[in-house]
Amino acid sequence: MVVEDHPIVMEGVKAVLQRLPEVTVVSTATTGAEALTAAAASDPAVVLLDLEIPPPAGAELIQALAEVCSARVLIMTVIDDDDRLVECMRAGASGYLLKGTPIDEVLHAIKLVHQGEVSLTPALTRRLVTRLAVGEPVKPEKPAAQPTLTSREREVLTYVMRGHTNRQIASRMFLSPRTVKAHLATAFEKLEVHDRTAAVSVAIARGLIELDGPDGRSTGTS
Repeated sequence: MVVEDHPIVMEGVKAVLQRLPEVTVVSTATTGAEALTAAAASDPAVVLLDLEIPPPAGAELIQALAEVCSARVLIMTVIDDDDRLVECMRAGASGYLLKGTPIDEVLHAIKLVHQGEVSLTPALTRRLVTRLAVGEPVKPEKPAAQPTLTSREREVLTYVMRGHTNRQIASRMFLSPRTVKAHLATAFEKLEVHDRTAAVSVAIARGLIELDGPDGRSTGTS
C-alpha cells in the first residue's frame, strides 16, 4: 500500500512498484483518513508512508494503522530529522527511507520489512541508537539488577546495530539464521523489549554493548 500526499509522485512510485514481480500494490491513499480506510479494507503487508500528508499523519497514523491492520510501516520521506525518526520508530515504524533512495534499495527495504526486519541505513541506525541511548532512553533505568547478556547475544546485537539482517549475521558468525533468531529472542526477553531497535537502544544505554566495538564485535561487559 502506498500513502503519498502528491498524486503525481504516488502514481510514479506505484507505477515503478507494479513493474516489480515481487510487489503488488493493493491500495493507495493521499490522506491519513484515506490510509486508515484503505488499510482496513485491503490489509496490506507493508505500508509505504509519506510523513507529509493531511492528518492523521506521522506517529499518530502509524499507531492508528496498527489498530486496523497487521501491516508493517516503512516511512519514505524528505524529512531527514532525528526527532521525526525517533518519533516514528517509537510509534512502531519498521523502517525509514529518504526520498531519492534508489528503487533497488527501496525494494530491498520493502522485502526486509515484510520479513519482519527493521530497515534503516547504517547512518540512520547509528543516529537512532545514539539518540535513544543518550538523549531519550527507551525505558527508565531500574534499581534492580541489570540483565546479563552472553557474548553471543552481545555480538548479535552489535551486528543488528550496524544494520545487518539475521541472514548476514548468521554468515558472519558462522551460525544458522535460526540460531541468530534464538539469540535475539533471548536478548529481547532479558532486556524486556519486543523489537530489534529497542533491544539495541536499551543494551547501549545499559552499557551492555558499545557503539564502536572493534571489527563489528561488542565490547560490552558481561
